[in-house]
Amino acid sequence: MAAESALKTLQRHTLSASVYASIKQAIISGELPPGSRITEKMLEQTLGVSRSPVREAIARLAQEGYLIGKAYKGYRVNHPTAREVREIYEVLIALTELSLTLAMQRADDEQLSELLALVEAMERGLAEGRISEYGVAVANFRRRAVAFSQNETLARLYDQLVNQPAHIKLWAIDDLIAVKRRAPDLTRLRLALLEGDGATAGRVMADKMQRALNDVLAELEEKEANMSR
Repeated sequence: MAAESALKTLQRHTLSASVYASIKQAIISGELPPGSRITEKMLEQTLGVSRSPVREAIARLAQEGYLIGKAYKGYRVNHPTAREVREIYEVLIALTELSLTLAMQRADDEQLSELLALVEAMERGLAEGRISEYGVAVANFRRRAVAFSQNETLARLYDQLVNQPAHIKLWAIDDLIAVKRRAPDLTRLRLALLEGDGATAGRVMADKMQRALNDVLAELEEKEANMSR
């Protein structure tokens, strides 16, 4: 009986962890954007699981700041404040710039080709008006640069930051004109990669992230000002 009870407990905890990971990924990816309303019943139906693991996962996500609300009344995906977004991105910008500097010192030919292919994906997304494709390529470019930096401390810090509630997908909340306006100079980025110039590549991406951040902060600060009136 004891063994059977332990196995049931393990199974429940494993299912709860899977539900937690699924909801968290949906938030981080933007599938559940800030402000989205979710309920236990909705998640039970969507994920095909019982209420208990959903409730455990929601409680954990609420404790970590991803969700706000109360049981039986529903939850919303936390909408970060302007200050939270600014603080997260100030550090992410610095890490992105450093990662490219290090990656260009340490990347092999195959890794460099992968980064160049992601620049092509950015160009294609902008040219064809597909903001989502462009944004995915940018996010993947940043992640691969971090991996190619061969710095485990940098990678750990980066992963912690991009998994924070305040890490919102800046490319997903605006229109094509705005995205093109703040997009990096992709020709300059490509040349920097071909020349192994990590410092320039890092500055190009840092400038792009700063322009995007400025746009989002202006919008968030305006909303917060209106709410305080």
